[in-house]
Amino acid sequence: GGMPLPKTLRHLSLDFSKCKLGSQGLLKLQLPELSNLQLLDLNISGCEKIDEAELAQAAADIPRTLLTLQLTAVGSRKAKQLEVFLSNLPEGLQNLHLDIAKWSLAGVNMEKVSAALPRGLGDLRLNLQRCVGLKSESLVKLCEQLPEKLLKFQVEFRFCLSVNGKVLGSKSNKVLPQPGGLKDLCTKL
Repeated sequence: GGMPLPKTLRHLSLDFSKCKLGSQGLLKLQLPELSNLQLLDLNISGCEKIDEAELAQAAADIPRTLLTLQLTAVGSRKAKQLEVFLSNLPEGLQNLHLDIAKWSLAGVNMEKVSAALPRGLGDLRLNLQRCVGLKSESLVKLCEQLPEKLLKFQVEFRFCLSVNGKVLGSKSNKVLPQPGGLKDLCTKL
C-alpha cells in the first residue's frame, strides 16, 4: 500500500535509523520502479529486523542505472554472506560507501568480498570500525582483488584490536605474531 515514489527520481536519501522497519520493509520501496535513479543514500542503522538476505534482495532490486550507493547499516550484525549483497549490486556502480561498523566479520572470506565488488568502481569507502573478527590478514585479502578501475580507496578500521595484533589481557597487552599484517597490506596497494 501507500503512494509509490515518483519514477523520475534521480537522487533518493532515506534515513530509517533505529526505526522499527519490519522485515521486507526495504522491498516495499519498489526500487526496480525507479528506473532513473543514480544516487541512493540509505541508512538502516539499528533496524535489526532487516537481515542479510533482505539486503541482498534489495541490492538486486536497485536499478542498474545507479552510480552511487551510500549504505549505512551500523549495528551488531553477523555478516555471513556479504559477498552476495555486493555481487547483486549494479555492475556499473561507480561509488560505493558502505558503513558496516560494529558488524561481526569473523569467518567472512574477504577475498570473496573483494572479488564480488562491482568491477566499475572508482571510489570505494568502507567503514569497518569496531568490527569484531577483522584481522590484518583480512585487510590483505580484501586488497587482493579490488576493482581494476579503482581511483579512491578508503578503509576505516579504528578500534579493531586484532588488526594490529594486540590482544588486551587482564594485566598486560600481548602482541601476537600475525602472518601478513599491515606491512603486506601496504606493499599490495
